[in-house]
Amino acid sequence: MKKVFLFIVLSILLCGIERGFAVPFYVPDEVEQRAETGDAEAQYCLGELYYHHTVHRNYFSEADSWLSRASRQKHVPATGLLALVKYRQGEREEAVRLYSLVESDIRAGASSGRADYQVLMGLFYGYGIGVKKNVATAAEWYRKAAEQGDADGQYYLAWRYKKGNGVEKDLKKAFSWFMKAAEQNHFQAQNELGIAYARGQGVNKSYEKAINWYYKAAVQGYSWGEHNLAWALKNGRGTSRNLKKAVFWYEKAAAQGNLWALNNLGICYLDGEGVRRDRQKAFTLFQKSAAGDYSTAQYNLGRCYENGWGVEQDIPKAVEWYGKAAAQGHDEAKKCLDWLQ
Repeated sequence: MKKVFLFIVLSILLCGIERGFAVPFYVPDEVEQRAETGDAEAQYCLGELYYHHTVHRNYFSEADSWLSRASRQKHVPATGLLALVKYRQGEREEAVRLYSLVESDIRAGASSGRADYQVLMGLFYGYGIGVKKNVATAAEWYRKAAEQGDADGQYYLAWRYKKGNGVEKDLKKAFSWFMKAAEQNHFQAQNELGIAYARGQGVNKSYEKAINWYYKAAVQGYSWGEHNLAWALKNGRGTSRNLKKAVFWYEKAAAQGNLWALNNLGICYLDGEGVRRDRQKAFTLFQKSAAGDYSTAQYNLGRCYENGWGVEQDIPKAVEWYGKAAAQGHDEAKKCLDWLQ
């Protein structure tokens, strides 16, 4: 039943992009209506969709809300995923409590071969929710799901190979598993394939193939896909340089709170690339990104205060923001800080 709902969500989402919906990602009315009227499976699917679209914590509240509603109806996988959401929001005790409610059901289901429960077991061991953290055990649970064709399992296993976390680092194996998930329209995996092609990680470098995979992730509303597509368009990587289209995709990612996109859109406004120069708007965008503790935005905010770009010149403020960026290891901020002090 879950797969049916996800197929409907994805199909209408893609139609929505073609019809020009000005939303980050589209949720069909019939699914949301069923969720609103108490359908636990629909509530779970919406919660899972919001969770997977979360970048910089932007959709945790929506994921939490829908998963909580399903969990109150004793929906086991929703309760398991809610434990992860709570854990990542810093609610560790609540995460463990939720885990304890469904641990026996999920462990039994995973042991009997249910792939989505195997993924949950991998997440529990990967984060150490209710169990002792064990990244090798997490990887084995992901492998069990991946070998059954589960896209989430394939994606998480690929990440383990990419980072060498719980398995020996192997970029070729990472690429192979990302590809399997991406071919099932897993937007996070599609974005990772774009990165692999752009960097030549586990595959021959190809900016043309990279931008193709970024686009596939972007049209599903994934903010990292949108950001990376914008970056490629701005810099002419894999395609001809197109500043207006770059701004279009940066704006989509920025609207979802992507810190990198907010900063890079600010650069576009600061320099007048793809848009009319507007230093006040650039300053505002840098502020939003810097508030999320992104060091490059903090550095750019320091530049604005130092030079009076979009704000009244304020050297002490410039020093403050350069200091924040420098504390995170930003080399240019360190140089500016040394100069001003």
